[in-house]
Amino acid sequence: MKVNKIEVNELWKRVGEELLYDPLGLVIYINDSPLTEIPYKDLLKLEVMINDKLLIDNIREKNFNYIIRKINQQEITRSQSYLYQKALLQSPWHKVSYFVENY
Repeated sequence: MKVNKIEVNELWKRVGEELLYDPLGLVIYINDSPLTEIPYKDLLKLEVMINDKLLIDNIREKNFNYIIRKINQQEITRSQSYLYQKALLQSPWHKVSYFVENY
């Protein structure tokens, strides 16, 4: 068995200047087939450790490469993912699309 990818549905929020991430659910793909989504309340119960940290804490810290596929209901192409990531991290959120279009 091989884990092909992991999809995380998250709520991103800004509190002052701090950007916070709360996973809402996680889907693991094994041999290209998705397993049942693990909801947030069950993620909290998991005691899976990666580099001496809980899985949920690793997800929140974002110390890995990731691709943004959707923001709210808007699909994001793989080629634009980096620009949207940069916009979400650096620009006011009401100007995310403007940032991406004019970068």
